[in-house]
Amino acid sequence: MGVGVLQPWHVIVILVIVLVIFGPGKLPMLGKAVGDTVRDFKKAVTDEPKADASAASALAPGMRECSTCHKPVPVADRFCGACGAQQQVPVA
Repeated sequence: MGVGVLQPWHVIVILVIVLVIFGPGKLPMLGKAVGDTVRDFKKAVTDEPKADASAASALAPGMRECSTCHKPVPVADRFCGACGAQQQVPVA
């Protein structure tokens, strides 16, 4: 048995199967779609949200900011819908 999980023979068999399934005409479109997906994923991972002080004041009435993810949460909700963090419900 081989040492690695994907040996050269395995990669060749996978490429032949992909070529049979998609055909030579669709491979460039498939490669472009995979490349775009990887690029978007890398961009989403490396981009950090910018903290904007004016965004907190722009909350709609009846909303407040989540203490964990800083997304708008209705005042009466006990948990954030975005991150699931428990929120302190103000006592009326």
